[in-house]
Formats: sequence, C-alpha cells, structure tokens
Amino acid sequence: MRYALVLGAAALAVIALTQIGSTPATPPAPAPSVAAAAKVMPVRPRLPPRPGDAPPPAMDEPILPTATPEQRADIAERARGAARPGMTAFRAFSDLYVDGNLDLARRQAESEGLTLDQVRDLTSFGLMVLATQRVSDVEEIVGRSLTEEQRETLSALMISANGEFKEKLRALVAAGASEAERWKLIRSTQSEYLIDFYAATGMNDDLLDDLLAGNVNLPGAPASTQPPEGPVPPASPVDTDLHPERPR
Repeated sequence: MRYALVLGAAALAVIALTQIGSTPATPPAPAPSVAAAAKVMPVRPRLPPRPGDAPPPAMDEPILPTATPEQRADIAERARGAARPGMTAFRAFSDLYVDGNLDLARRQAESEGLTLDQVRDLTSFGLMVLATQRVSDVEEIVGRSLTEEQRETLSALMISANGEFKEKLRALVAAGASEAERWKLIRSTQSEYLIDFYAATGMNDDLLDDLLAGNVNLPGAPASTQPPEGPVPPASPVDTDLHPERPR
C-alpha cells in the first residue's frame, strides 16, 4: 500500500484535482485536443538520446517525498492520542508531499486563483480518494469482497465527483468568488464523496481511519513497524531434526 500510486500518471491525476480553475478575471478556456496537447506537453522519450540531440524538456511532475526518521517521529507524535490517528498521520504526510513540491504548488495556486492552503487541502483529498479506490485494501478493511456492482459504483464515483467538482470550482473562480465560497465548495465535495463512498462499500469514519493508517510510509503501519522482540513462533510446524535416522 505505497504512495507509489501518486507517481507518474497517477500523480498527475492527484494534482489535477487542483488544476481546475483559471484566474478570476479570465473565463475558463476550452480544453485542448489530445493532438494539440501532445505538441506542447512534454512526454517521456521512448528512445535514448543520440549524440548532438537537444535535451528533452523538463518534466514538471511532483516528487514523492521520503520522510526522514525525524519527520516520521514527528508524524507519530502528532498522531498519538488524536481522535483520528490515521487521518492525522495521512494529512501530515500529504503536507510533506506539498512541501516537497512547494514551487509547483505555489504556481498552481496562483494560476488557478486558489490559496496555497486550498491546494494543500485538495492534494490531501486527492490522495485520500486514491486510497479509497484501492479495492483490495477496502475489501480487507470491511472483511468481505465487494460485488461487481459495488466496484463499478466506486470507480464511477471518483470520475463523477472529480468532474462535477472541477466544473463548479471553475465557475466560482471565473466569477471571482470569495475564498470562503471556494472553501464551502471544497468541504461539501469532500463530505459528499465520503457519504457516497460509505454507502457503496459499507465503510465508515473509523474504518476509513484504519485504511489511511495502513500506508507503509506512515509510522505505526503494519508493514513499517520494527520486527517484534523476542522469539517468534513459526507460521507452521518446522522439523528441527536436521539428521533424522534413516528408516530400515
């Protein structure tokens, strides 16, 4: 359950949750066609460069941070005793993600007519949405397999929620809406997504906290804790007689 999901195309999907507006004084421009976008957007080269070739354009992609031992200790301390320790640790790591890409986040905030705090909140929300879309993890938390209908509902939920949110926020920004109005839309979108997510999967606030706490990058996650001290019983019986007597 790694944050590798936010690398590459998935990372752009997360950041796309904040790339949804234009400056308040400018109406939203129509999205370019795929062909037009391919001419201006840098892409990863398929072949190694040849001598004399110009260097490829830099990829303006977010970088996944690696928490230092000190940062992990700080996250663990902040989560200790919190009402929602999983959510608290998850948000702390999300803030590290933004801090590690602060120039990109600031450019987004300025170009989209948002505040940096709103970019932080939307990035955290985007990461949370990706976490809720990991069906195998959700099934492990609820203790049962999701039906095909539930899986389809869950997948469609992210697409529809993101699309509607982008349209509404784009309209607010274009109309010069206040910061408070933008926050109201952000909060209502987050709340509505969780309500629909819970209805589709049987999850709730406590189980969501468990899901978010299970990320291996966070302190206290099962896969990131230190090995237990003392002898550990084997998972299955082990034959310790290395030189058994041959049968006669």
